[in-house]
Amino acid sequence: MTWIVAKKIFPEYVAVLSDVQVTWRDGKVQKDCLKKVYPISDNVIAGFSGSVDTGFLLLTDLNAYMVGVKKNREPLIPRKIALQWYRRARKIFKNLPNTQRKMGCSILLAGISPTELSGNTDIPRTDIIVFKHNNNFKPRFISSFDTVSIGSGNNVKAYKEFLDGTNDLENYANILRAESTFGGAGEQLAFLLSIMLQKNKVAGVSQHIHCSLVSRFGWKQFPLNFNTYDKNDIKTRIIMPKVAESYTDYKIFEKTVNSIKGAGHA
Repeated sequence: MTWIVAKKIFPEYVAVLSDVQVTWRDGKVQKDCLKKVYPISDNVIAGFSGSVDTGFLLLTDLNAYMVGVKKNREPLIPRKIALQWYRRARKIFKNLPNTQRKMGCSILLAGISPTELSGNTDIPRTDIIVFKHNNNFKPRFISSFDTVSIGSGNNVKAYKEFLDGTNDLENYANILRAESTFGGAGEQLAFLLSIMLQKNKVAGVSQHIHCSLVSRFGWKQFPLNFNTYDKNDIKTRIIMPKVAESYTDYKIFEKTVNSIKGAGHA
């Protein structure tokens, strides 16, 4: 089982870390093959864990819902969207085959409000919102600067602790200074994350990570590529493999792997 971890790094800025691994029903096949977080609009990104088929189905519906909001010229306010959309997610999930429902599905949404402000400040409201099948997709709004994850895995604790560590004043200051241009904070975050990855190698756990950022300036996403060194100081470059970036690409990939049986679980 795999995961997505998210946190508000500082006001009006969210970082989302996601692996690319998919496992199949027999539990014996694992492949690094799928991007799990996608832009829904300029100010909102979303990703999934659980059934890959269900995850893409729900993200497609969420995107369609937001297109309707845009056509009505309404602002895309994450909190408002969550409160209106979750019933659609619940209905879609309820009508799925039982075998697909058993695999479960969770959605994580992160976004910046174009109109709402955070408290008595001039800072746009920032939201991380989680929808889980075992809670009927009722939105859970994450408290400011808390780290949240969906899915699970052998190394997810390390990633949560890493994002929690951005509360450290020195790390916070370094990330904040890097954000002189949008994405600079992400590069600093990626540098710190690469150090953590080298210290937390777990056999059978993917080290291939996408880092997704969303702020008032838009969204940005990049793979985390980094160097590792063995005891003889020999360098190995860890580079993100080519992965499916759409449902169509994912289903094509499934057909190419003869050992895959059943539906994929992200």
